[in-house]
Amino acid sequence: MELPSPLSSTSKNSSCEARAFSVDCPGLDPFVGIKEVQRFSDLCKSEIYKQVKAGTFPSPVPIAKGRVAWLASELIEWQRVRVAARKEPAAA
Repeated sequence: MELPSPLSSTSKNSSCEARAFSVDCPGLDPFVGIKEVQRFSDLCKSEIYKQVKAGTFPSPVPIAKGRVAWLASELIEWQRVRVAARKEPAAA
């Protein structure tokens, strides 16, 4: 069974699959490939890996020989931290 991409706008069938990032689907934490990570983060591939190495971006999970993916929940948390940092007043 092939799950639809959690970051694409062309998700079909089950409402749970369409809301893969929603708490309405407990236990579902889909893998996200590099191209979708690039679209989600608006970072190029080299910048993603640079930030992974620096510890400022979630680390990928090996899923097959020569293939990695990211957990959707970790990408969402990364985004939330960035948005929260934007809202905090700058240190004087």
